[in-house]
Amino acid sequence: MLFIVWEMLIGLGIFLYGMSRLENGIGALSGARMKSWLARSTASPLASASFGALVTTILQSSSMVGLLVLAFASAGSMPLYNAIGVLIGTNLGTTATGWIVATLGFKLDFATLALPLLGIGGLMQVLTEPEKRLYAWGKTASGLGLLLFGLMLMKDCVGDLPMQWDIHLLQNYHPAIYLFAGLIVTALIQSSSATVMLTLTALNANLINLPEAGALVIGADLGTTGTTVLASLTGPGIKRQLALAQLTFNAVVDLLAFFLLLPILPMTVQWLGIQDPLYSVVAFHTVLNLLGVAAFLPLLKPFSQWIERFFKSPVDSLTLLAKIPVPIPEAALPAMVQALQNMWLLAAANTLHILGISPHQLTINASHLKRLTDAAKMLDDDSHLQVYQKIKHREAAIVQLVYQLQQQRLSKLQSRQLGLMQELARGIVYTSKTIQDISGDIQQLHNADQITSTAASWQLTQQQIFLRELYTTTLPAILDKQDRGYLQEQLKDFETRNDQHFHDMNNGVYHRAPNALKSEPELSIQLNVNWEILHASRSLLHSIELWQDIVDDSASIPIAASL
Repeated sequence: MLFIVWEMLIGLGIFLYGMSRLENGIGALSGARMKSWLARSTASPLASASFGALVTTILQSSSMVGLLVLAFASAGSMPLYNAIGVLIGTNLGTTATGWIVATLGFKLDFATLALPLLGIGGLMQVLTEPEKRLYAWGKTASGLGLLLFGLMLMKDCVGDLPMQWDIHLLQNYHPAIYLFAGLIVTALIQSSSATVMLTLTALNANLINLPEAGALVIGADLGTTGTTVLASLTGPGIKRQLALAQLTFNAVVDLLAFFLLLPILPMTVQWLGIQDPLYSVVAFHTVLNLLGVAAFLPLLKPFSQWIERFFKSPVDSLTLLAKIPVPIPEAALPAMVQALQNMWLLAAANTLHILGISPHQLTINASHLKRLTDAAKMLDDDSHLQVYQKIKHREAAIVQLVYQLQQQRLSKLQSRQLGLMQELARGIVYTSKTIQDISGDIQQLHNADQITSTAASWQLTQQQIFLRELYTTTLPAILDKQDRGYLQEQLKDFETRNDQHFHDMNNGVYHRAPNALKSEPELSIQLNVNWEILHASRSLLHSIELWQDIVDDSASIPIAASL
């Protein structure tokens, strides 16, 4: 008896490891394309659920799909409404494993399939480099071979169980016992597919009957939420929102199936004329999930709105992304592009505030003015120093994300874009710090005494005029797609004007300063303000060049934010 249990555990371990290898192999073969589809194919409830089912069927892993959904939702690339639709669809996709096991696992000779797959898959991995596509095919083949080999061990040992143990000890309990058994086993091994496989193995060996097997797969369906719930205990609020959505959906669907569908399962199978009990169980598992998806889809919008009431957190995609252990590049990069745009706007609003320039003084269109004034609203509650600290915090989040993403397998274009983003974030911080450092000097010029007020007033007015023109030119380049050639000419012209402006400002300060104050601290302050604005403006112009490169790269990457 102990030997049978030991062999069962060995078979289960091999099966789960094979499933993991199969998941990794298929993920490597279809990862980038799958992520691209995920970003583009979830525009409606039906599309979201269908895509969730399709991808889970292909990848054979609802947990992998859940990770992708979490990444895109946390990045703001996928609304909660669509993310919930995908998660609902994954439940239907997990039923594919049951069909594969019922069709291949018990209808064909395991050794005939498992050993060649293991041999061919192992050979592919030994003879190729890990980054090659053939290596991923080898991992997929060996994973499928291990899965079938583990199933063979469990089938054989369970087949011997009736001869050594009274199988009636497993039968004739209340269906709720089997439901809880399926729930607990799935929560422990973190795989509903493995629980369904164990159920089919037991049913094939006549250890349990059809209604008991049906209760077990309902429990497995409910138990699969355990992994999501545990993973949501820490991290951003949207993670817990998605976990609550999946738990609520599964609980409602599975409990209704338990009380309404399970009692009529034997009669339904008899009426449909299905002779094979294995197909009866997997068909039951598929139908209950299909009915659940069909019932929830029309209610998806109000359901999502109800979920949004719980676990609310500040909308900060960078913070959310930074809390994900393994960020997905296709989700993180567009979010970082959007975050850098917002970071630039916040820095611009802060600079204008320090110089005493209202956003309404810029010659920009209404939509650009709204974006700038929205960024300036943060200044209503915080001082310019606190806003600068927020800008630094966002730069730190970007640097952390860049480091995390550099540990992933990236394309050359993605690696280049990460480098540009990090450089842009540093440039934004440098510009902000430069202006922040002279905020006290500018305030002192505002408060100049009567002797120096003429020179100070002239200087502040001229700097305000120049910076208004600078931001009037650069702001549209951040918010809209610009003609690259025309923009380059504007930036080059402003670089020349910036240098000339610096010299003109210094000459003007010297000319207007009283002779008695030529060597006094007031003059030094005025010259320092000119110097810092010169370098802040240079950094600002360079940031526009970097931004254009980032936008161009984003257009070449399959998943790009709408800018």
